[in-house]
Amino acid sequence: MTDLIEQTIAPRHFHPEAKAKPKFQLRPVHAAAALAILAATFMIATMVLLLGSLMLGMGLYWLPMFAAAAICAAAAVWLTAKFH
Repeated sequence: MTDLIEQTIAPRHFHPEAKAKPKFQLRPVHAAAALAILAATFMIATMVLLLGSLMLGMGLYWLPMFAAAAICAAAAVWLTAKFH
């Protein structure tokens, strides 16, 4: 019984053929996660630029960063919805 439990917990230890490390495979969910991180970074940068440009009276400097955030977020949502 103990052997069965141990083999379920650590199968690579008991089966030498399974000792090879699984190969990393880039999947759409990884791309979606990267795009979501980019979107969050762009959103933070948008807030910083928006506040800074409003203080300096240059109101439209934040628009390109906002567009980049929107594009990255939309692509992340699309990838997540398309490949579930």
